[in-house]
Order: sequence, then C-alpha cells, then structure tokens
Amino acid sequence: MKWEAYFNNLAKNESEEFKKVGWGTKESLLSKFQVALDVVPFSTVSNVLDIGCGNAVFEELLLENYPSLDISVMDVSEEQLKLVKQKNLQINLKKGSITSIPYPDESFECVTCIGLLQNFDGSVDEAIDEIFRVLKKQGILYLVTMDSECKDIKNGKIAKNPSQKYFIPEELEKKLERRGFRIMKSGAISTKKIKNAILPLHHWHTFFIMCDKK
Repeated sequence: MKWEAYFNNLAKNESEEFKKVGWGTKESLLSKFQVALDVVPFSTVSNVLDIGCGNAVFEELLLENYPSLDISVMDVSEEQLKLVKQKNLQINLKKGSITSIPYPDESFECVTCIGLLQNFDGSVDEAIDEIFRVLKKQGILYLVTMDSECKDIKNGKIAKNPSQKYFIPEELEKKLERRGFRIMKSGAISTKKIKNAILPLHHWHTFFIMCDKK
C-alpha cells in the first residue's frame, strides 16, 4: 500500500475531518484522542511530538486543554500538512517518517503515535527505536493501533482490513519493554463512543499502550 499517496488523496478529496484521515466515524476519530487526554499526564510535560498528525484535530484538542504546551507534529503526507497549515495553529510542523524522525536525540518529554502503525509498511522495530531515541529519559509514549486478538475479530463478527497491520497487544508490549520502555497502562478503545471509551484488552479492535522510557 502506498500510504503517502493514500493520505494525500483523502486530504484533497474528502470533506469531513474524520474521513480526511481515513476513520469511519467522528466517534472513531475522537475516542482515541479523548483517551489520550484522559490517561496521558500532559500537564506534567513541556513538549510533545505527534507522529502521523493527519489534519491535526488532536492538536486542536491539546491546545484547548493545554494552551502552553509546546507541540510539534510530523506526517509523511504533504497534503495533510497543508490542511494543518491552513488551521494556523501554534505548533511546529515537519514532514517525516516514523523510521527517520527529523529531530535530535532526547528532544521530547512525550510522543504520541495514534493510528499510524496499522498504516505503515516499514519496520516496527525501527519505528520503536526512533521513538526511543527522540524521547527524553522518563518520557512518555502514547501509542494506538489495531488488535489482531480482538474477540469480535476472532469470532468473525469483524473482518480485518487486508491493507492494514494488526498487532497482538501483549507482543507489542514485550517489544517495547525489550527496547527499554516501561508499560504504564493499556486497554482497548471503543470507537463507538467518545467518553468512557476504555475497555479491557481484546474487547475492541483498537487498543492503546502508554509507557515511559526507563
């Protein structure tokens, strides 16, 4: 899948915010952002990097809640970044890939990566290495992706999207731990509602992991 071209096309041709970044509903877009606001202690960090920012709906929410937060964003899609620029948000923009993050070592106290890994054909190990590199010690990572072990996928009620990657949450946690992260919290995210969306792992096809760099 040529993901850069795919997201360029969405940015240019879709009219609704959630469709511009490939989510099926407004709730599926906002639920992941709301969980981030609920679990990540943004009030304790001075800066954050959002990898795969899309059209920066998350950044709008962050600025509403934490107006003094120093926010940097990056995306592989030039068209998505054009949408971000049009919003005139007080954030730093760069084009870049998760396997080649255009920032120096230990630049950020928090990194968010929401819905990118399933739309990514590169090495997950390299992506984790790069996130680890740009995070400061004790820096926080909030990661959202798709669960291959979701109950409704296993019983056939939900079909996997053949274009996307799915992960076993426990295996992804072990991969993060081997790299030097400490798992703080994880869970499924119901994409059918925005508030109170956290469920036990495997109870929905989207899940989050929050961890910090040892």
